[in-house]
Amino acid sequence: KSAYVILKSTNSTAVIKARFDIKMGLGTGSFILPDTLQSGVYQFIAFTNLMKNNGEEMFFRKDIYIINRFDRTPDIKQNTDQTSDYKQSNTEEINSLKTDKSIYKTREKIKLGINLPVKNANLSVSVYEETPVSLPYTSLNEYFQNTPDTRYPESSATYYASENKGKILRGTVVDSVTNKTVKDAIVLLSCIDSVPNLDYAVTNSSGLFQLLLTDYYNGKELYLTIQNVPVGEKWYIKTEDEFSIEKNDNSVQISASGNYKDFVEKSKNIVYINKSYEPNNYLNSQHDSKNTSNCPRFYNCEVITVIPAEYEPLNNFSEIVIELLQQVRLSKESGKYRALMYNHTLGKFSQRNPAIFLDGVFVDDIQKLMDLGSEQIKKIDLITDERAFGDLIFGGMISVTSKTKAMINSKPASNSFRLMNDSPIGDKNYFTITQDVIQKNYLPCFKQLLYWNPNLEINDHEETLEFYTSDNEGNYIIRVEGITENGKPVSYSTKIQVSNGTNSEIK
Repeated sequence: KSAYVILKSTNSTAVIKARFDIKMGLGTGSFILPDTLQSGVYQFIAFTNLMKNNGEEMFFRKDIYIINRFDRTPDIKQNTDQTSDYKQSNTEEINSLKTDKSIYKTREKIKLGINLPVKNANLSVSVYEETPVSLPYTSLNEYFQNTPDTRYPESSATYYASENKGKILRGTVVDSVTNKTVKDAIVLLSCIDSVPNLDYAVTNSSGLFQLLLTDYYNGKELYLTIQNVPVGEKWYIKTEDEFSIEKNDNSVQISASGNYKDFVEKSKNIVYINKSYEPNNYLNSQHDSKNTSNCPRFYNCEVITVIPAEYEPLNNFSEIVIELLQQVRLSKESGKYRALMYNHTLGKFSQRNPAIFLDGVFVDDIQKLMDLGSEQIKKIDLITDERAFGDLIFGGMISVTSKTKAMINSKPASNSFRLMNDSPIGDKNYFTITQDVIQKNYLPCFKQLLYWNPNLEINDHEETLEFYTSDNEGNYIIRVEGITENGKPVSYSTKIQVSNGTNSEIK
């Protein structure tokens, strides 16, 4: 369900970290390169959690060259051979890709026909300007032909689990005095919400815990805390960086052919124009991914709800307990407050500590509530009976919803940890120049990418695509890569030209 992509520089600094949402084995998306990147060779690295068990040599790696438009044109090694990722199509490729013409004018419609020998396939289609600056390119078909065994090597190591249900948050509980990991520690997870939510994990003999982060946690701040730390002990939570890599590959040398400096300068100018005039980035979403994952609610029963605003104002939570919450008793031991809940079944106050929530987040100490008065509290929910949550048993529940974002502004305890969970890049984004953009003759439209669809499904042997050229004249490569229904990789490519002149060769 999760794949990780890193774009790193030659000095191994990760400039982009992104998690892709995988559905049916496929994940697609895009992200914007920061303006602060220096010109040079960068490397894409992609992997899944399970692949880590067999070492980083299993990771996908690809070098790309990025030029910052504010940098001077770099000096690149000249190659006497024609440098391009385009290769002459064979007969099968010629029959599989057909355009209605070979030379087009600017802002003209292109019709591309894709015809396959099989009925069903999943393809990636891109149409981009041919560049004289390049790095070695390997097609999908060539990759499978040159790799004798693409299966994962057998390994007895299962340190990293398969994330087939969602992202897995991994971490350890450490004793800050001895610097050793702690086993059998209970780590609780929750996040800001209108309802109390909770999940938990228990550390193993190595002090490791793992928590499944469903789609519910995407883009949210996570609150982790260690339950019932023994008096006098100083434990803390240390989480793993899922994007951490150790292997550093030496990037290959780039090469160029022809007058690449003119091409680079033209590309820079196109970026200037698009930054100035482009109202949008032409990235279209075929459908939006919605968060349908359920909240891990702490309870699904009736609760007692108290709204302090309906009563006389009270200055702090201690006064609220005395005046409004007859089911709760506060005691003070060694300068710290403790809450007990009255259990009607037992007919007495339970000696188990209740679960305490502030703004939906489990808190390790009721002291976080003590400064909250009627003006700061929206409502209080109570459960008086003992509550079993998995293997954990609580003596009831006190849930306070504040008006002032009290949990966000509270200071984390030493045994708690907060981190922001990322959101995965959505699926099925594609790039195309639409007809309404073409019709706006008063706006410049210079594109070196005319079309990109990373997830084109062919269901009946063939498909016809329509897209437009831009104001940018040049030679363009149409590239199709994918997998057929019988698992065979396919790689097709052809060329077209965009020119308003009579000379067929574009300078």
